[in-house]
Amino acid sequence: MHEHTTDRPTQIHLAQGVDPTEMTVSFVTQRGSAPYVQYGTSDKALNQRSPSSAAVTTQYSFVSYEYQNYSSPRLHHVKLKDLRPDTNYYYVLRDEREPLVSPVLQFRTMPAGGRVRDHAGSGSG
Repeated sequence: MHEHTTDRPTQIHLAQGVDPTEMTVSFVTQRGSAPYVQYGTSDKALNQRSPSSAAVTTQYSFVSYEYQNYSSPRLHHVKLKDLRPDTNYYYVLRDEREPLVSPVLQFRTMPAGGRVRDHAGSGSG
């Protein structure tokens, strides 16, 4: 009997832009070419899903004497939009064509109208 193993996403990174209603989720897999993010404001109700147009997948290949035919893992970037500012979101990473799935993860969006503070301090005199 052949046992199928799941390709778990690794190297998961979040990138918050200037807009508190957007978040980019980046991750790496060995397989998968149709990634998406299933998310929601409760870990029990992941009722939103990123559109397929929100995902970019890249894979690098080259030939070298030392590594022969090398292909990198697949690098995925999925942009989530229309998020609520200052809100906790729970999410899982999935793929349309592969049985990969991540554990439930969490992030919080920035507050609306947030300002970047200068932590360098100000000198007087």
